[in-house]
Amino acid sequence: MKVIKDSVDTGDKEIAYARFGEGEKIFVIIPGLSIKSVIISAESVAKAYSAFSDGYTVYLFDRRTNIPDNYTIRGIAEDTAQAMDALGIKAADVFGVSQGGMAALCLAAYRQELVSSLVVGSTVHDTGYINKEIVENWLSLAHEKKYKELNILVAESIYSDSLFKANKEVFGAFASSISDSDAERFIKLADITQGYETEDMLSRIVCPSLVIAAGNDKIIPLSAQKKLAEALGSELYVYEGFGHAVYDEAPDYKERILSFLRSKK
Repeated sequence: MKVIKDSVDTGDKEIAYARFGEGEKIFVIIPGLSIKSVIISAESVAKAYSAFSDGYTVYLFDRRTNIPDNYTIRGIAEDTAQAMDALGIKAADVFGVSQGGMAALCLAAYRQELVSSLVVGSTVHDTGYINKEIVENWLSLAHEKKYKELNILVAESIYSDSLFKANKEVFGAFASSISDSDAERFIKLADITQGYETEDMLSRIVCPSLVIAAGNDKIIPLSAQKKLAEALGSELYVYEGFGHAVYDEAPDYKERILSFLRSKK
């Protein structure tokens, strides 16, 4: 599948994105927090979402190139909206995971015309529910430039025990590609999990929505994800036995998203 990598220059910021698929409908992916830019893995993302390629043109948006101090979840949403505006995207089906799910909630609340349907996975509307001990441990290792330990801990925190144990050496080896600038970017993005709350804006979200949760999520408890679905009046599906990165592990995850989107057309 052909994957096109490009960027949008909005005047004061540059936002990288990848595009694949040839469909008339638009599917936007807002990824979660990552140590390295998600665009590096765009081909793998395209392969994982190949079922979308016939009916959709898929856009995978990265964070802005230069992350400012005091960056916010709302800022991620606004940047994504500006990129969509520049590309002429309206009424897209939007999927956000983890931190990207938080941004997707903001996007659907404050730029309603950009979001036709909303799917969020492994996310929450209030960072008070996030396991701050895990995030603080990530930040500590990043500050200390212990990149192998950081990548292993992130993987252990988000993947199921079986997948992590089977791939621990791979996660450790990947750390050799992490640069100091990657770590600095990660620190700024991980810091913005603090002080975020969208509960007051959930009532602004009027499009059909689906919340996909994981029963064994170490980052966000299942109870918080259920509370989000209840506040949205959203459909909810729970993957029992999976961790935070269920979106990468559950074999029918993408098909579940597609089924929901098709049911709303």
